[in-house]
Amino acid sequence: MKSPPFPFCTCVFLALLVLTGCCRRPLEVIVEKDTHVRINVDWTSHFGERPSGMTVRLYPADGSAPISNVTNDVDGIDVGLTAGTYYLLVFNQTEDEFGSMTFSGMQQYTEAAALAARATLHGNSTWDKGVDYYADPEPIGVAVDTITITDDMVEEGISFERYKKGMTTNHYYEGTTTYTFDEVALPMTSKLNVTVHVKGIGNMRSVAGYITGMADGFTLYSGLRLNTACVLPLDTWKGAYEDKAANTGVITTSTATFGLPYDKEVLDYRDPKDNRIVLYFTLVDGSTRTYSYDVARYIHYRNVDETLPLRDRYAMSLELDLVLRAPLIDEPDLPDVTPDKQGDGFDAEVHPWEDGGTIDVGV
Repeated sequence: MKSPPFPFCTCVFLALLVLTGCCRRPLEVIVEKDTHVRINVDWTSHFGERPSGMTVRLYPADGSAPISNVTNDVDGIDVGLTAGTYYLLVFNQTEDEFGSMTFSGMQQYTEAAALAARATLHGNSTWDKGVDYYADPEPIGVAVDTITITDDMVEEGISFERYKKGMTTNHYYEGTTTYTFDEVALPMTSKLNVTVHVKGIGNMRSVAGYITGMADGFTLYSGLRLNTACVLPLDTWKGAYEDKAANTGVITTSTATFGLPYDKEVLDYRDPKDNRIVLYFTLVDGSTRTYSYDVARYIHYRNVDETLPLRDRYAMSLELDLVLRAPLIDEPDLPDVTPDKQGDGFDAEVHPWEDGGTIDVGV
């Protein structure tokens, strides 16, 4: 006995089912990307200038290798981060672009430090024989922060993408969540301003000098100065009469510096001999005079309470002033001498000073 034939509508349904089963929908995959992080850097508010490049380092808190990026786009950088905590370190330029300092411990966040480099081009004379000079530091700005990426933040970065042969997860997709961190770079160098009152200033032809006991570096993550010291040359001086009839005046100079060593901003922590300034005068007859002073307790940060340790990163870059005059010291007293064939030196060169001007004093 024959089976009853399928109804026509049943045949059509089965045919459609077969055809539908043969249609393949495009394959979609879950692409798990690193969380998209944007790090913006403000250089102008405190550092004062936009550098030509910057280094951005992220140190994973788990102790794994730091993530390092160098870019000429100093306004900000995009990075991808997995879940975890990172210690951020940003500074201008790269380690190799500073001629006045070297870097150490850069693989560890808490050990990263900038160190003053020796002033290889600065020679010595008889009066400063054996003095080991260090270079006055170039401007360096640093920003630090702690960035934490949670699992939820990573999940918000998951996207569904149509599979393409050879696709990778090493790229960003439009529309993903971006987490922005705004950083401010602070200057890590300061300036020492030196003023010395001089008797018999009209007998001076030139002056050179140096100061000991200045900090020779700082730790990047904290901004704290190292507790070791170096010698900085004082070569570029200006001079002016205070009272031409009395033959008295002042000489001034400034130098970039890392400031005073760790905790020496507190006056009570300073030994008078921690800093010494040496001044070498050449007189108008070619003879010389050398004066030295222990000045540690005469150096002052501007607008800082010198009874407390200095821990503010920005305050550590404030200028320092050293003013030497009686009764703090016995002021340099240059004797009257007969000018040699090179002329009257200081007095002959400073006629405009009678109207209050200043001139450069040669070395």
